[in-house]
Amino acid sequence: MSVPMIEDGKIVRRYEGRVIREWERNGYHDSDWYVLVMEDDGTFRSFEYSTTRGGSAPANADVDATEEVLAAYKAHQELIGRQQRIGKLRRIAAEARTIGLTLRQWVELRQALDSSNWIEMPEALETGYGYNYKTGNEHWFAWANQDVARALSALGKLHRDSFRSDFKRKLAQQVFDWITTPADARQYDQPLSRKQMGYLS
Repeated sequence: MSVPMIEDGKIVRRYEGRVIREWERNGYHDSDWYVLVMEDDGTFRSFEYSTTRGGSAPANADVDATEEVLAAYKAHQELIGRQQRIGKLRRIAAEARTIGLTLRQWVELRQALDSSNWIEMPEALETGYGYNYKTGNEHWFAWANQDVARALSALGKLHRDSFRSDFKRKLAQQVFDWITTPADARQYDQPLSRKQMGYLS
């Protein structure tokens, strides 16, 4: 039966077999009902189809999407997810370049400094611009703490040669030397001690 809609003063039902989801949004005085459907051209959209404000169809849409429609929607969502992750990776790669690092070095540095949120680096697939990490591992994008911020800021100053303090410049150079050294050749797990990291502020 799908979605009831008013056309020419009559209630008709549309989108049979293509209703993926229905939900209600409750306001202070009124409620509105929405559906997510697949259009004839294979695109997806959501819209309000009923409301308690009056002059609308009844709120009795059927969620009746076929297996083919659900599979198409899943593929659509996966594509959007990949595009979003690629966009994040490109932004991060651009940030890494501004401080003289590759994307992988940027990730390794954040992992080393943010030990409270440590996870193993996910398997990477090389792409034309850097690395594309698998679905489900994107939460490292949100990692941030004071040590990370200090290190990235210091590397930026080192890359621009804008340090006024020779002491801080040497600490930043130590961070850069650590991250550009192969992991199996590093003497320490982190580029600086916690006390040294505090001096980068």
